Amino acid sequence: MTMMPSIGILGGGQLGKMLIHAAKKIDQSMQVAIYDASLDACAREESDSFTFGSFDDEKLLQHFAQTVDIVTYEFENISPDVVATLPNAIQGSKALKVLQNRILEKEFINSLPGIKSIPYTVVEKNFRYSFPFIVKTTTLGYDGKGQHIIRDDEDLRHVHLHMVAETYLENLKEYSMIIARNKNGELTHYPTFENVHVNQILDTTNFANIDKNLEEQMFHKAKEIAQALDYYGVLTVEFFYADNQLYVNEVAPRVHNSGHITLNAANVSQFDLHIYSLIGMEYPQIEVDKSWCMVNVLGQHYNAIKKSSIPGIFYDYRKNSTQYNRKVGHINGLLKNREQLKEVRDR
Repeated sequence: MTMMPSIGILGGGQLGKMLIHAAKKIDQSMQVAIYDASLDACAREESDSFTFGSFDDEKLLQHFAQTVDIVTYEFENISPDVVATLPNAIQGSKALKVLQNRILEKEFINSLPGIKSIPYTVVEKNFRYSFPFIVKTTTLGYDGKGQHIIRDDEDLRHVHLHMVAETYLENLKEYSMIIARNKNGELTHYPTFENVHVNQILDTTNFANIDKNLEEQMFHKAKEIAQALDYYGVLTVEFFYADNQLYVNEVAPRVHNSGHITLNAANVSQFDLHIYSLIGMEYPQIEVDKSWCMVNVLGQHYNAIKKSSIPGIFYDYRKNSTQYNRKVGHINGLLKNREQLKEVRDR
């Protein structure tokens, strides 16, 4: 019997936790280690071993990598230079280097033939831009952090040098294309997901009802991005569609919040696909049930969900705190019950 490789995950949040579940589903004997800068990391309790340390501690990270066969990461804010020194970090470091910085990310996207970002500029002295627009910090902005919609002169107080200013697209549709790529050159992908954000935080996800041509465009662009980044594993490309134009909003070199729907709506989840990619397993034919949806649960929703009966499956990340606007879980349920799920959540 072939011995399954051991896996080390840099990051112990909910994505790491669900990657552990996927690895154990493939083979209960597969050893999964977690490295995190927080002793309260929610994936710790389900890992086979846990290393506590800074993500800037190059020596400790290298030692951690030597204890496992394969290293992966579940979030982007890790030094690409350190990851480049880890020969068993299969995802590679190029994606981190490019995607940690919004300016580098947009320059990269626009360098690829037929792919474009949302129109943008970098805030410099004597900056002027037509209202409305949105500003974002160059680094570390996620889940609405470091982002502000600028509608009038009063909002300009949120604009600072070196931020990215993007055109604010009205009446847009937000989609994500989740693909997987392995060292054998194989690729697979899910049908396109449609996402709704509230305050720049993902609120709900369902399967998009779009024509085949638009879906093929998104897959082609996502494939080109993965190949240009020399990336292996699950990769998520967020698209904005407005005025018959398709823009790349962001690229995430990891499993993604919008892919949580696949835990119930597909025969193979995004977490399964990521593990398959890392260990070289053949991808199964993906089958989906488009009647499902996903509803995010934030800190302010937690108590209502815990006290209520819901027509769905609540995935509790069991985080050590339930801060406002912090993701603490999600619900997978039927699309026909989405508004009911949101109503219960928002009580």
